[in-house]
Formats: sequence, C-alpha cells, structure tokens
Amino acid sequence: MNNIKKYKDIFIGSTSFFYFIKYELFTTLFDQIPGALGLFLKKAEILEILRRLQTLLKQLFP
Repeated sequence: MNNIKKYKDIFIGSTSFFYFIKYELFTTLFDQIPGALGLFLKKAEILEILRRLQTLLKQLFP
C-alpha cells in the first residue's frame, strides 16, 4: 500500500478520492475558524469521522 492510500485509510477512513478531497478542503477552509461557528463545524466533522470509525470497527470486529 502506498503512502497516500495509507494516509487516506487512516485519517479519512476511506480510500475514495472524493472523501479525500472533501476532507482536505474541509480542514483547509474551516480549521482556523474561531468561536462558536468553528466549534460547530469541527463537531459536525468529528461526528462524521466517529461514525465512519464505528463502521470500520464493526467490520474488523464483528
């Protein structure tokens, strides 16, 4: 597995190019937003990441 696929699999939870672009754009555009809006956006993205992690763990440990 090459380094880009490893990165996508570990940090994004998918090797899909679409999710890779979505993740990179989100972190680039919204990571530095302060205040309540920044917290809301980060929380929404963290919840999505946790949902994907839960799905992955269910697949690995049925």
